[in-house]
Amino acid sequence: MKRKYFKAMVAKGVLLAVCLSGLAGFAADSRPNPGMPATPSRGLPNVSVPALPEKPDLYLTISGSGLGGLADLYPDNPGMGPSRFFVSGQVLNGGRSAAAGCQVDLLLSPDRKVSADDRLLERVAIAGSIPPFDGFRYGAAPLPRKEYGIAGIPPGTYFICGKVDPANAIVEKDENNNCSCSTEAIRIHPTGAK
Repeated sequence: MKRKYFKAMVAKGVLLAVCLSGLAGFAADSRPNPGMPATPSRGLPNVSVPALPEKPDLYLTISGSGLGGLADLYPDNPGMGPSRFFVSGQVLNGGRSAAAGCQVDLLLSPDRKVSADDRLLERVAIAGSIPPFDGFRYGAAPLPRKEYGIAGIPPGTYFICGKVDPANAIVEKDENNNCSCSTEAIRIHPTGAK
């Protein structure tokens, strides 16, 4: 009985010695894990995240009317009123960076909502840089005042609208404020109207 007890105690002792020697060897192994730093970190390193670049924010004001301030236009009877109208306005930049020029679509819209079924008058190029908002004033570039005849335009009531950057060539802060329409309409009368 004593002999069995002695053998069991020796076996436990040997097992304990093997375990302790393994732990000692593990603790004595000073090779760093290749995926971990050799010394403990004292916190996250200071990482500087670059600021996102500022973007321009283009929109426009637009106005138009018949020559002489008249809104009624007649295609074949100049004695009744003008047969041409004009468009003017300016492109504004409310963003914090300049825009290197842009394009503006000038349109005739029956409902003051720019849409694909509006009549395109012209695509105008604004050359040069449009300065950014400086904290006090918006950057601005004028739309050259232009006259348009009404030949070929169906009779009806139209608002003069514009869409800046119609091809979305400029990455802007807000892409949803690029359209504007005149507050006053022009009325194109049918041929032979008096």
